Amino acid sequence: MFDNIKAHARVTDSYLFGNKKLREINLDDWDPAARDAFGVALSRWTRKAIQQNDIGNLSLFMTKPMGQMLVQFRTFQIVSHAKQFLSNVSMRDGRAGMAVLASSFTATLAYMAQMNLQASTMGDKERKEFVEERLSISAVSKAAFLRSSWAAFLPPTYDLAATFYSTDPTFSYRASGLSNNPITGNPTSQLVFGAFESLQGASRALLNPDVQMTKGRARAGLSLLPYANALGVQNFFRAITEDLPTTSRVD
Repeated sequence: MFDNIKAHARVTDSYLFGNKKLREINLDDWDPAARDAFGVALSRWTRKAIQQNDIGNLSLFMTKPMGQMLVQFRTFQIVSHAKQFLSNVSMRDGRAGMAVLASSFTATLAYMAQMNLQASTMGDKERKEFVEERLSISAVSKAAFLRSSWAAFLPPTYDLAATFYSTDPTFSYRASGLSNNPITGNPTSQLVFGAFESLQGASRALLNPDVQMTKGRARAGLSLLPYANALGVQNFFRAITEDLPTTSRVD
């Protein structure tokens, strides 16, 4: 391919540097075998650089109804295991390192923007607690790692193993707001368990005079509605539940 580029490409002098600028590669003049190899290589690279879930990236089980239910909102993470994590580990060069850093950097910016937008409609006290918790150096670092394209299965695997030691997940920073548990962290499971918890909270608040609806349970119930995790909708739900108590026991 390099020989064909040298033989048939058109270059011009660069105005800023002392080298040449590539203007045209004239693929029509290339050797057919080299042209096909170049097309395949370019296609593979672009589908990895801008990750595309191609046919065959997922196992047959994941294309069936049960598999589709389990991997909802996780297909990017599954495909990134091979296209990003394993590929960069195999390359182990400067370009792989830059890909890791760029992915982590953009994930950091997206996370910080999302958290600031969520905090914008909170009360002063809740906003301060929210910012201290979700925008600390530790939280931002963990969220950047989780949301980067190369982390793949590492965060959910760690959190699943940690459940035998602690009840608090380490990487609970998914953009969708879903749990990081690889088994129950999908919309179907969250809907079932969330609906049951919300129904419990509502019935106790109505039937038991010693129990009241809490801010957490109200928000859990509202999170079952369509587009509940979308920015703007989430802010609205936080605003209307702001005055609810934080404890279920009536003083």
